[in-house]
Amino acid sequence: MAILSTNDVIKYAPVLSNYPTANICNVILQIEEDYIYTCFGSKFYDYMAANLTVITSVTDWESGTSYALNAIVERNGCLYKSTAAANSNDPLTGTNWTAVQKFTVACLNTLWDTYLCQILAQKTYYHCIVFDTWTAGAKGLTVIEADNNGQRDAKVSEISLIQQNVLRQIDLISANMFRWIRKVKDDGTCVFADIDLCGVDCESPKVGARRWGLKNVTKY
Repeated sequence: MAILSTNDVIKYAPVLSNYPTANICNVILQIEEDYIYTCFGSKFYDYMAANLTVITSVTDWESGTSYALNAIVERNGCLYKSTAAANSNDPLTGTNWTAVQKFTVACLNTLWDTYLCQILAQKTYYHCIVFDTWTAGAKGLTVIEADNNGQRDAKVSEISLIQQNVLRQIDLISANMFRWIRKVKDDGTCVFADIDLCGVDCESPKVGARRWGLKNVTKY
């Protein structure tokens, strides 16, 4: 089971809330495993999985419903935990609700929320966009010229432009993430167990010669 969720991809990728999720579900675990195993190592991936927040029950938030203390609801793709009994407030207001953290370790949450989740979401979108734009059926690959709203599928050059900009965004976030990891490791703010920080194969998809914002390989 992937740590990244389809809601994470919709939240952090440059897409609208109605973006199709079928292809996301198909590749999300493969994208996650490839990046984390390659850039952090299997032991750190296991460390992340072992420190996931355990959630046994989630319901969709509904207006007018009263929720018990510690009830967990989903609202706009995010999870919230009730901090009061008989709670009928909207989680988006922040009153009597707190966001459910992905991990039980504070430093992992910072790594995830600020950097890693965004990188994985962008990478998933990068891999899905072609298949979500063009579909194959009984007549093979089909392209919609225009629909009733005057919209058409993106052309190859347009998709390529989007993908290149997504890669630039991934490179930027990745560089900032590894800089942050080195900083908190050096000043003792965070101690990450068994982290193998980006081996030589940790590369973004080939668009020219691009690496994940790194020149030096460091093992912690």
